[in-house]
Formats: sequence, C-alpha cells, structure tokens
Amino acid sequence: MPLAISSWCWGSRCGAPLGTTPRRVTAARGAPVRLELALVPVKATVTVAGSAARTTVHGREVSWPATRSGGITAFVRYGRGWVIYTARLTVR
Repeated sequence: MPLAISSWCWGSRCGAPLGTTPRRVTAARGAPVRLELALVPVKATVTVAGSAARTTVHGREVSWPATRSGGITAFVRYGRGWVIYTARLTVR
C-alpha cells in the first residue's frame, strides 16, 4: 500500500514533512492490508481510525485484517530511529 511519512527521527536528525496524507487505499472487509517497508522493523504499531489494529510483522512486511475505514497511522521503530507513516483506508 502507498504510504506518506508524517514524521521521523533517524540518529540525531528529525523531521515532520507532512500535516495530512493524500495516500488512499481501498480493501475488501477482512482482506489483509500489507505494508512493505524498505527495512526490517524492530517493532510496528498500527492504528486505524484511532483504534489499535492486530498486526503481524514478518520480515519487512507489516499486515493486519481490514476491519474498519479511517486514517492509518503506522509507528515503525527501526534499529537507528523511527518513522510514522500515514494513509487513508476505505473498507468495502
């Protein structure tokens, strides 16, 4: 799925390039939503419409079942820093 970066810290450098996200995704109810990351995360936490999603992390992939529509926030911690990714999800 396409992601936008809303903020990040890597080593001693941090940034917050976006306020909102133009990224949108549509998924069938119950279908897996998958985030493929460039690096293997140490930990990933995902919320959809403000509620925690039950995520699975396997290598560079973070996934969860599409159960509700709304804004996605994925807080991903890596070995040298963290990134917050955002998108909008529509479940049909």
